[in-house]
Amino acid sequence: MFRAFGLLAKFRVLSGTALDPFSYSADRKMDRAQLQDYEQMARRAVKELNASNYDTFFAVSGAAE
Repeated sequence: MFRAFGLLAKFRVLSGTALDPFSYSADRKMDRAQLQDYEQMARRAVKELNASNYDTFFAVSGAAE
């Protein structure tokens, strides 16, 4: 089993490329879609950030953790 993991580790360089066989799975597609949604939400929040909503934004962002 450890040999198999060692072999898979060598192919890690393919991760995120067109040659990544797992990039086409439904889970990975959903992950990418969620990341895009989060990035859009973050851009919008930063654009609308001001002194009156800074504390709320900071608490919701999880940056305080």
